[in-house]
Amino acid sequence: MMSRMEIGKRRKKAVRVFLGFLGVMGVCTGVSRGIYAYQMPQVETGRAAGKSISHEVSVSGVVEAARERDVVVAEGVRVQEICVKAGEKVEKGKVLMRVDVADLEELTQDVGEKIKLEEEKIAAAVESKRAAGQTAQKARQRAERELQNAREVQDQAVSDARSAYERAKEKWEEYPARGDFLEEKVKKDVEYQVYKRQAERNGATQEDRDTFDIYKEKLVSSVEAEWEEGKKALREDLEQKRAALSTAKADRKSAVLQAKRAVGEAGDTEPVDESAQLEGKNAIEQLRKQREGFQKLLDSKGKVVSETDGYVTECCVKAGDRTADSAAILLADGSRGWNFRAVLTEEQTQLLSTGDTVTLTFQNGKVKEEDCVISAIRPTEDGTYEAVATASGKDHFLGETGSLERTDKSRQFSCCVPLSALYSDNNKDYVLLMREVDTILGTEWSVVKKEVTVLDQNESDAALEDGSLQEEDEIVVFASKAVAPGDKVRLVESGEDTDDEE
Repeated sequence: MMSRMEIGKRRKKAVRVFLGFLGVMGVCTGVSRGIYAYQMPQVETGRAAGKSISHEVSVSGVVEAARERDVVVAEGVRVQEICVKAGEKVEKGKVLMRVDVADLEELTQDVGEKIKLEEEKIAAAVESKRAAGQTAQKARQRAERELQNAREVQDQAVSDARSAYERAKEKWEEYPARGDFLEEKVKKDVEYQVYKRQAERNGATQEDRDTFDIYKEKLVSSVEAEWEEGKKALREDLEQKRAALSTAKADRKSAVLQAKRAVGEAGDTEPVDESAQLEGKNAIEQLRKQREGFQKLLDSKGKVVSETDGYVTECCVKAGDRTADSAAILLADGSRGWNFRAVLTEEQTQLLSTGDTVTLTFQNGKVKEEDCVISAIRPTEDGTYEAVATASGKDHFLGETGSLERTDKSRQFSCCVPLSALYSDNNKDYVLLMREVDTILGTEWSVVKKEVTVLDQNESDAALEDGSLQEEDEIVVFASKAVAPGDKVRLVESGEDTDDEE
C-alpha cells in the first residue's frame, strides 16, 4: 500500500496538471477570440446632426477681353512680314505687319484697269438703251399714224354705208301705197282714159263698156304687179344697205383693234436688260473701295500699324499669305472691359446659372473681386462647359490666371450625416445602424440596414428626410473594410490603428 505521503504527492501533481491544462485552454481561447475580433471590420460611429448643406464651386480660368478689334487689310495683298506674335502687348502706332509694296502697286494698277473696263461696259449699255429707245419710239409713232389712218378710212366707209342705208330707208318709207300707186298710174294711162270716156259717154255701146272693163282689168293687174316688183326691189336694197352698214362697222372695229394692238406691240418692245448696268455699278463701287484700301497701304509704304494699345490675341495670316476679307490680326484692348473664362464640369453647371454672382480671385488670393456676374454658360467642343463672368476690375491683362468661386448654403436640415455613412443598393440609399447581439462568445456589435431618403448632399455631408434617424441611433461613418447588413463589427478604440492588415 502507498503511504499517505505518496498519495498526497500524487494529488498535488494532478492538481498542478489540471491547472496547467486550464491555463493552456484559457490562452488558446484568448488567442482564438483575438484572431476572431481582429478579422472583424473596424468601424467608427457617429450620430445624425442638424446643419445646412453648402455647395462650393472653385475653378481656375483666364482673363480675356470683352471685345476684340479686327485689324482688316485690303483683300488679296501679299503679306511680307508679321511683326508681332500672339500674346504680345502692343502700343498705339506699333507696326503689326508689312505687305509687299511691289505686289500692291500691280494690284492697284489691275484694279484701275478693271474699273475702266466696267465703265466702258456701262457706257455701251447706256448707248444701246438709247438706240433701242429711239427705235421703239419710231415704231410707236408709225403705229399711231397707222391707227389714225385706219380710223379715218374705216370711219369714212361706215359713214358711206350709213348714208346709203338712210337713202334706201327713205325710198322704202316714201314708196306710195298700193291704191295711190294704182290711181297715179291710171291717171297717166292715155288708153285707159280713152276707153273710159267711150264707155261713159251717152250712147255708149255694150262693146265699148266691155272693152273698157277688159282693159281696166289688164291695166290694174299690170300696175299691181309693177307695184309689188318695185316694193320688193326697195326691200332688197334696204336689206343690202343694212348688211353693208353692219359689215362696215365690224370692219372698222377689227381694223382699229388691230392697229391699236400694233401700237401696243410697238410700245412693248423688248426692254433693255438693266441688271448688267446695276451689276457693273456695284462692281465699280467695290473696285473703288478696294483701290482706296490699296492706296492707303501705299501711302503708309506697306505698313499696317495698331490704332490702339492692347494685346495681340491671334495672327490670322503669315508671311507669304494673301489677305482675305476677314481680320488679319485680332487685338484685345480691354476698352470694353474684361471677361473671366473658366472650365466647368457638367455637375458644376448644376450649381451655377447665368446671372449668378461669383468671387474672382487673382494673384494667389491677394486680389479679390466680389459680386462678379456670370454672363454665359455654354458647352464646349470637348464635352465640357465654360462659364464667362464679367471682371469688375480694370487693371487686368490678357491671359491673367485666377479662380472663380461661389458658395451656396441650403436651408437648415435637422438630420444630416457624413457622406461616408451613406450606402446605395438598387438605387435606394441606406445607412448602417449599430446593434448589440448575444452570441456564444458573449455580447457583440452587428450592423443593420436602414433605408433613408436623401434631400440634398455635397462633397462631405448628406441631408436626410426628417425622422429618418433617432437621436440615439449610432451609424457607421467609417469601416476598415466592406461591411454588409448583418455583419459583426468592432468599434475602433481610442488610439487604435484602423488600417486593415491582412
